[in-house]
Amino acid sequence: MKLTLFLILSSLVLSVAPASANEKSNVRFLAASLPDGLGEVTWLAGKTEGEPIGLSTEQLSAPVMLPERAFILQTGADKRPLATITLPAEGESFVVLPAGEPAGTLKPFVLPTTDPAFGGGDVFLFNSSDGKLFGKLGSSDFELAPLEGKAVRPGGDLSAGSYPVEFNVREEAGDRVLRTLRWPVQTRSRSYCFFVKNPAKDRIEFRTVDEFVEPAKKAGKER
Repeated sequence: MKLTLFLILSSLVLSVAPASANEKSNVRFLAASLPDGLGEVTWLAGKTEGEPIGLSTEQLSAPVMLPERAFILQTGADKRPLATITLPAEGESFVVLPAGEPAGTLKPFVLPTTDPAFGGGDVFLFNSSDGKLFGKLGSSDFELAPLEGKAVRPGGDLSAGSYPVEFNVREEAGDRVLRTLRWPVQTRSRSYCFFVKNPAKDRIEFRTVDEFVEPAKKAGKER
């Protein structure tokens, strides 16, 4: 896990209720994968269009303040719609993970920045490949269909300071091991792990981006 990104987090609650159109929100973007040849994009919220943004697969973007919670990502040049995104009604700060689709559009995943289901030490796994993936983080099992993502908390005995990781792909000819390795136990950061198809090598590869998580303040009066 090679890239550590510092993000000051505020206390938010995950909600899937309809969003209020008039509440401002802070959004950062981190692309799981991008369509070939995609340049800068812009956002459109109501009648307000934002400045061009360069989506990156290696680091979180600078924060973008949106005037509404429902918005469209579109190409910067010809304004072709790429994705329609509606943020949860609760919370003010989010990470949006766009993933490239075969049609050249983007499938977005929205994470509140302090979702308790995705905290320090957790890994958000996202499958941008066309294969079915499964494996383990410690003793925690996971399965991912194409264009599916989920947060996984490594399980089992973590006292050694690292845990075993196993990635596999399910194919018609049978299950095949992609990679086995060990990852360090993280307490002050969480990770995004993206699986992508490398067409030149005809294989599925993965990359990770780490993000610092500010520890929760302990209850009680300061002295």
